Amino acid sequence: TRDQMAQLRQQVRQFVRDNLIESVEQETDHTLLLITTMQVLQFMTENFSSCRLSAHLQNELDFQVAIGYGIGITVPHAMSNVQSAVREAKLSGKSYVMDSSGNLIGPLDSYQRLVVSTNFPAEVGILSKRCKLSTMTLQKLIAHVRSTGSDKITTQELAQRFDITIRNANRILTNLCKGG
Repeated sequence: TRDQMAQLRQQVRQFVRDNLIESVEQETDHTLLLITTMQVLQFMTENFSSCRLSAHLQNELDFQVAIGYGIGITVPHAMSNVQSAVREAKLSGKSYVMDSSGNLIGPLDSYQRLVVSTNFPAEVGILSKRCKLSTMTLQKLIAHVRSTGSDKITTQELAQRFDITIRNANRILTNLCKGG
């Protein structure tokens, strides 16, 4: 709503003032963008491990906000990356960063934080179709396997690790088995 957007704008501006952040604000329908430097982004996310802005907004607003950060070699590249990070943030309710190499980092503020490459080998795309799962889901699973060193995971572990329901975790594991 307009009222929520006004509250969001006010709180983001307060955060920017309180933290002496140099940025340019840009607003579109239901979206507020802050364009800033890599150094500022590293401060705001404590080197991509947490989200100071999210913490501030959770304390000040009575509604949820999806926060995604995009890094790019050019402004259009960064804007494309921010769209990907926001899409994941909206799905999960957590904050994410998409870096200039195409790595999705997040969720921030979580011990379950992963670095998931969105530049995947062709085999992942083939497996994705065969298993009827998104490439992002498979990439998250691959990142989990690499981080734990084990290719075994229970439904409960998968649900907890990816903050999904047991039903969705069962669906993912069933599709993986059916896909070979």
